[in-house]
Amino acid sequence: MIDILIAEDQVLVRQGLKMMLETEAEFRVVAEASNGKEAVEWCERKSFDLVLLDIRMPEMNGLEAGKIIRNQHPQTIILMLTTFNDEEYALEALKNKANGYLLKDGDSFELIKSVKSALNGGLERLH
Repeated sequence: MIDILIAEDQVLVRQGLKMMLETEAEFRVVAEASNGKEAVEWCERKSFDLVLLDIRMPEMNGLEAGKIIRNQHPQTIILMLTTFNDEEYALEALKNKANGYLLKDGDSFELIKSVKSALNGGLERLH
């Protein structure tokens, strides 16, 4: 079983991501956060195989949270999620050693494919 944390400030988007991911029998969303600070707190309490972080969130953005999570849990797969196709965000995410950078305009097939690729050691960028 792959334990997943989703950090996304928009509840409907977060619920949609959870539903899409859990169509795969081996994926289990075990925690949800509405900002980067909550995501970091979750990672202090529990180990996750995969953390999906929205880049723009209140209190602490996904880039900052990803950097902290990467330092504390180097084995955790981190995928950044955003609505913006911005090279600066992608470069910052990769500099912080994220395993991938996904745009929210993709469909469930692309999301699942990217998550599986990242879990198998690939570096993923979804258009």
